Amino acid sequence: MYIKLTSFLLLITIVGFFSCDDKNSKIPSIEFVSVSKSYLAQNGADSSYLKFLFTDGDGNIGSDTADNIFVKDSRTGTNIASYKIPNYLGNNSSNSSRSGEVTIIVYSQCCIYPDTTSCYSSTMYPTGIMKYEVQIKDQEGNYSNIIESNEITLDCN
Repeated sequence: MYIKLTSFLLLITIVGFFSCDDKNSKIPSIEFVSVSKSYLAQNGADSSYLKFLFTDGDGNIGSDTADNIFVKDSRTGTNIASYKIPNYLGNNSSNSSRSGEVTIIVYSQCCIYPDTTSCYSSTMYPTGIMKYEVQIKDQEGNYSNIIESNEITLDCN
């Protein structure tokens, strides 16, 4: 009987440990939801809506003065845009968890060719592939995980 009870309590403890949710984490987290287009004309001639979810356990996300959403081109790691989660959406005085959904507009990037040139029409390389990477930062300077969009096909013609 003692062994069965001990095994049962150990199982409950393990399940409880792995099911704990870190809602009060000081580190914000984000989750990719969608991108509205998967085919874009290159060189900023086209745009798409990128949507993601955020959670910040201590509720200090948001700013009216500093950018806190950063978008990179996954091919180069270069920052291509930054945005603000407004203070009224993410800041609260009770330090309780904040979460929400954000939709940003992202503009198409240039096709990058094997010789490392870019931003011109090419019949030799009619399309290119890229992804957007997104990360957010809270008011204490804590960065979230990095999410990646689905593949985007760039029209290089």
